[in-house]
Amino acid sequence: MKKVSLAICLGILLSQPCLANQDINSEFNETYRAYLAALENQQDTTELAQKAYQLGQKVYGENSDNTANLAINYANSLATYQHEKQYELYKTAYTILEKRHGEHSTEVYDALLGMAESTQSARKASAYLSDLISIAEQQKNDKLVADSKLSAARILALKNSGERYLTAKRYLARQDHYKLNL
Repeated sequence: MKKVSLAICLGILLSQPCLANQDINSEFNETYRAYLAALENQQDTTELAQKAYQLGQKVYGENSDNTANLAINYANSLATYQHEKQYELYKTAYTILEKRHGEHSTEVYDALLGMAESTQSARKASAYLSDLISIAEQQKNDKLVADSKLSAARILALKNSGERYLTAKRYLARQDHYKLNL
């Protein structure tokens, strides 16, 4: 009888993590669906994006592409004045994706763009944008290159940095070249 009781107790103890994982998966799926619905209805998604990111870390692990994409979603949902938190999330996503795919892979493109937009440093933004444009050029897609250069010019102009004005101007001139060739 003791062996049967011990086996039942052991079975219950071992099944608890599985039940907990099912609960987390269900909660994540429910939260992510709610996030997508709020996004589609143009509602505030910040709380849902944060919860999906936190649950996603448990479901997918700290270093998965899905976790990186959830970090980007969360960063995108934050108000623009929360640039430090945005930068931290984009940097987390970049670190994950860069380790998995390489620093010049298309997978890091959105994280680089977000880091450039959210950093307070015009110098860092310029470096991120240079990498971003390099990635776009490697794709041999004129529209992507033009869009990247236009984004770079916009971001650098908004950084109010006189030292980066000429860089922004060059990006705009090159962007026009690509638009004319489309």
